[in-house]
Amino acid sequence: MKKNNAYGAWGKYAFKKTMRVMRLIVILLFSGLFQLQAVNSFSQDKRINLDMENVSVMNVLRTIEEKSDFRFLFSSKVIDIERIISLKAENKNIEEVLRDIFDGTNTTYKVIDNKIVLSGESPEQIRPQGITGKVTDQSGQPLPGVTVVLKGTTTGTITNSDGRYSIPHVPDNAVLIF
Repeated sequence: MKKNNAYGAWGKYAFKKTMRVMRLIVILLFSGLFQLQAVNSFSQDKRINLDMENVSVMNVLRTIEEKSDFRFLFSSKVIDIERIISLKAENKNIEEVLRDIFDGTNTTYKVIDNKIVLSGESPEQIRPQGITGKVTDQSGQPLPGVTVVLKGTTTGTITNSDGRYSIPHVPDNAVLIF
């Protein structure tokens, strides 16, 4: 006597079909994974050669624009473009060149495709350490919970239990309101 499969004839067919679909999915998955690869961005691919002695930052930026497809966006009020530098770059990418140009300054940069945005805060305009102080009453006792705000802004803080406060990045001409 022949023993029947618990799933019947259709169950065997469905199992084979499911296995074929799973095999196809695995093949497509692996072929897709092998197609993935890391793509370098424009700024990583482009190499720059410069040899400039005692020139302004502005001249260096112009030369980079002439020798490459990069374009700079900045405000001369914020970036010191008259600063004199010497730069030697052999087969460096733009990130390395910018690091050499602006090392030791408060200038930051962001590379977006072939555009470079330069930003920073003028040292004359901002105190990087900010302002700290202590609020006391007439007898010299600390006053906790006093609100200290930069006039005309929402930037501020509240004094701690010792009456001390600290506000970072305050302009030179700022007025404090207690």
